[in-house]
Amino acid sequence: MIFIFDLDGTVIDSRHRAVSKPDGSFCLDGWRRNCTAELIGRDSLLPLAHVMRKRFDEGHTVVVCTSRVCGEHDMAFLERNGLRFHHFLSRDDGDMRADAQYKSEKLAAWAAEQGLPADWRRGAMMFDDHLGVVKQMMAERLWTIDATERNAKLAAAGY
Repeated sequence: MIFIFDLDGTVIDSRHRAVSKPDGSFCLDGWRRNCTAELIGRDSLLPLAHVMRKRFDEGHTVVVCTSRVCGEHDMAFLERNGLRFHHFLSRDDGDMRADAQYKSEKLAAWAAEQGLPADWRRGAMMFDDHLGVVKQMMAERLWTIDATERNAKLAAAGY
């Protein structure tokens, strides 16, 4: 089975790096300024990180599909925290597509590169905290779990 995990808000709590514009919207430039080794090092793991590790250890295919532009500090954090994966999909610098469109197109291109059959989504599950992404992926028949809700349930169960 293929398990697809978002990072921020799904397996990693990086809220301390988020910056809002005066109107309350997300400030991408502020986020990028906060992607330093020191601030990334302050990120913490959410309960779904344990699920990601378990699925990898069980031999399932684990794919990271994140909307963030990733650098060496991000990769070092993942390695330090035992968050292993088989495939890593991240945004290119300058890519300004909306998250749902970006992930839909990125996953479709990845599946084609892997030579997966047209119905590959039937053997896959995705975890994402962005409700727009959840809605888009479900419309594309990719079973997608609301990571915010799942993390809350796992935390309540002691994970």
